[in-house]
Amino acid sequence: MSVSDEFEASVKANMDGLHPDDFLVQAATEHLGVFKAKPERLNAMPSTVHAAIDPARVLDAMLRCSSICGSQRYAACCIVGCDGKVEESVELANTWVRHLLWPFKCNSDLERSEHALPTIDVMAPRLESAAVNRRSEFAGEVLARDGYRCVITGFYHVGHVPPQTIQIRVELAAAHILKRAVAVFQEAKLRTVSLTWDIIKQYSAITDAMIDTMTDLVDDPQNGITLQKDAHDAFANLAFTLLPQDDGSYKIEQFGQFIVDPPEPTIRFNDHLPPPGTSLPNRKFLSLHAAIASVLHMSGAGAVLDLIMDKFSAAGTPVPSGKVRTGKYRTASLICFRPIHTIP
Repeated sequence: MSVSDEFEASVKANMDGLHPDDFLVQAATEHLGVFKAKPERLNAMPSTVHAAIDPARVLDAMLRCSSICGSQRYAACCIVGCDGKVEESVELANTWVRHLLWPFKCNSDLERSEHALPTIDVMAPRLESAAVNRRSEFAGEVLARDGYRCVITGFYHVGHVPPQTIQIRVELAAAHILKRAVAVFQEAKLRTVSLTWDIIKQYSAITDAMIDTMTDLVDDPQNGITLQKDAHDAFANLAFTLLPQDDGSYKIEQFGQFIVDPPEPTIRFNDHLPPPGTSLPNRKFLSLHAAIASVLHMSGAGAVLDLIMDKFSAAGTPVPSGKVRTGKYRTASLICFRPIHTIP
């Protein structure tokens, strides 16, 4: 068996095996503990995405945050499949950064390995019919459903401020929860997008049925929330997220320096349209956004990717795809919250 065959066989055997999730998570944690005890082992082989990315922190964050959007089984099986080997562990971290974190953070994709994931032939047909045209009704439907108010600050959209309410002029926008750049693509990128969606399928609770209809769902109201401009930009940059709570609410989780705290620590979504109304934000989409935002923050990879984007934006050149080591892992593939005032 080659190394890639060994890894793939191990992951598949554990994914399909009888070991409970807790057992696999404990085993993965023990593998990562070896690297934490002797960090020089991984330091000798830095990430090929960027030297400042810490592979051990990426693996640890992916494992810890996976429970936000699904089961920890997939992340644990991949880490256990590396069997504590440095090269395999670093390349697994590289794979997750390239195929999952980068596309969500940077609205693009790094050059991918030609070594396909086992399910690529299954995933590709699901995504083949993706459209590039935006659905024009998306923004209007999302704003109307949310009552023309920013779901974070409570500000009303210009032209929709109630008579007895005093606020500054604010223009709101409909923010995509899952970015169009991930779901909508040209046919030339079908292979690379299939790799990303294979990992999403394994890592999150996104179902095959959702993937089958992602072309339609990406511009459906359930993939949008109403935000004012600064919050919209921060949400798209994964600088803050909405963490699902057991009671159906969402905790506003902030990753950064904020001028003023949000008016409330949690929010709930309501449909302000008359019956039959429209779909509320999809909880599975918000869970995936929350998990990826949390991984980017916990691992420190988000700050590194920000620096990469800033560097090339300042130079006026496109963000590079970067070199990719031969892939072995086919299976692994300053918001200012202002208070709102209402006259009694």
